[in-house]
Amino acid sequence: MNGKTGDTNNKDDFEKMLALAGFSAERMEQRRTVEFRIFISYMTLLVLALYQLLKQNPIRWESLIFELFKQNPSPLSIYEVIALYVIALVVHVVYIMWQVGVGRAMKNDAIRRNFYLRKAES
Repeated sequence: MNGKTGDTNNKDDFEKMLALAGFSAERMEQRRTVEFRIFISYMTLLVLALYQLLKQNPIRWESLIFELFKQNPSPLSIYEVIALYVIALVVHVVYIMWQVGVGRAMKNDAIRRNFYLRKAES
């Protein structure tokens, strides 16, 4: 009788470890999906901003360097330009910090999944 109880406990432990490993894998996949969606949204925002900038002030390939450094009077005041730069920088820094956090969480999920799979194997 003692052997059967031990086998039942081992089977229960095995099932629990597999369930925990599956939970970690599922959570990592969900994080990856959210990360991909936000990455696509962020890149779309950057491409649309670049498109709008180039649409307002088209750049010819032969004069690219000249156009980039040319000083045109801007319709915006210097304070508005600085505010736009600060907003863009803050958005970019928040995005990078979020990416680092999500990367760490995904790495932890992968480590947790591998730990529970190894425990289930033994």
